[in-house]
Amino acid sequence: MRVYVKNIKVTDLRKNDVTRAARFFAAQIMTKRLAETLTINVKFDDDMDFAGLCTWVDDWNRPKEFEITLNPNHNEPLLLSLAHEMVHVKQYARGELRDLISKPGQVNWKGARKDHVNHGDGYRDQPWEEEAYSLEHELYREWILFDV
Repeated sequence: MRVYVKNIKVTDLRKNDVTRAARFFAAQIMTKRLAETLTINVKFDDDMDFAGLCTWVDDWNRPKEFEITLNPNHNEPLLLSLAHEMVHVKQYARGELRDLISKPGQVNWKGARKDHVNHGDGYRDQPWEEEAYSLEHELYREWILFDV
């Protein structure tokens, strides 16, 4: 997996910490074969209203390149937010989650069409968010134990 980190100056983290954590999270939730095909661009934006964002860059159907944007001023630890967004990388890369280009505001989740809520009521109840929230703390704890 190729990991590129930009705008790191706005955080207390080092580029190497972010790269190692992204690779660690990928190894926990996806096959080595899949992870090796991916490119992850991590950047930091302290003007976002939320902790993190994952977007695909190259192909809406089975993307291999992603941009993860993290907010260093959010109240969540940055690597916890990275863990959450890496779950979304896995979902997109495995084809579990696909944005429906012809139907803005809708996604395909494991073969079923669903409305996509970006924030507010219902956001955390979306199945792809439920999975990301359920795995982020476990991944983060494993990282802390691994990185000691």
